[in-house]
Amino acid sequence: MGSEGRALVGPKFSPGNLKLEAKDIARLAPNRIFSVHILPCRERVIVASGDKEGHFSLWDADCEEGNGLHMYLPHSSPVSGIATAPFSAEKVFSCSYDGFVRCMDIEKEVFDMLYTNNRDNLLSAICCAPHGYQSVYFAEGYGEIKVLDLRVGGVSNSYELHEKRIYTIDFHPYNPHLVCTSSTDCTASIWDVRNMRKRQTKSIATVRHNKAVLSAYFSPSGNYLATTSYDDSVGVSNGLDSWNTTFIYHYNPPRRWISSFRAIWGWDDQYLFIGNMDKALDAICTSTKITTTLHSPLITAIPTRFAKHPFVHGVLAGANAGGRVYLWRKH
Repeated sequence: MGSEGRALVGPKFSPGNLKLEAKDIARLAPNRIFSVHILPCRERVIVASGDKEGHFSLWDADCEEGNGLHMYLPHSSPVSGIATAPFSAEKVFSCSYDGFVRCMDIEKEVFDMLYTNNRDNLLSAICCAPHGYQSVYFAEGYGEIKVLDLRVGGVSNSYELHEKRIYTIDFHPYNPHLVCTSSTDCTASIWDVRNMRKRQTKSIATVRHNKAVLSAYFSPSGNYLATTSYDDSVGVSNGLDSWNTTFIYHYNPPRRWISSFRAIWGWDDQYLFIGNMDKALDAICTSTKITTTLHSPLITAIPTRFAKHPFVHGVLAGANAGGRVYLWRKH
């Protein structure tokens, strides 16, 4: 894993530079937000979200006329995942507990159905393959990954990777053959897509927690893997020389009225961002293991799901159970 990674050097960043202002708060959905995503637009901040009832919303946070909000209802159940190709904001993919994968054409404002299982199994995660690979990976039912080939418009492969539901799918930022998954079976695993089989695929590496693993994401350099679990820990794994994991305490309780916490990477390998039960944002420094908590009187409910801007350094979106999205910006 490490041989493909790169050391990222960027502007010096401190969590204290992130500020939340009233103008950067909007209610995107009428219900709890399950998924949030910032579109890969280099000059604008456009946030996509999906809620419990199947609403899909877009918020142009830099819009100067009106509120920049657009809401649709392409699904009939929770929108469990939103994805875009790394350098394309024209098409946005979504999956839902209703068993559908849809693709929104931003310009036409239409949602095409790409896949349905007739509601036999819920879909729990979605991720676009790296740039140049015309495929979308999504998780279905209990531990299965399916590959949607956009060139032919159908499922080309399926793999049974876990014993229980998969929560997240993420590709390595520099090695298009490596993908990681997290699961209710208490594991997060890294796979080589070239060696995947229908059943009994052997993982390259596996991180084990004591309870369900809610997320697993590669760091921006690809040298680390961050996992979040209900066992009240965030794991940081390094596979450069030998596979080892450091577990950092973070209170991640299961609650029926909020979405589970998922730690995401910032714009380098230094910080992870995750929600705090005290209606706040936590920034975990991976080198010192110190957590910095950012409070704001503007936050009215616990932010649980986060997304960073892929191009604008220092723009972070957080969503809560009340349908609101908060935008922290670097000042």
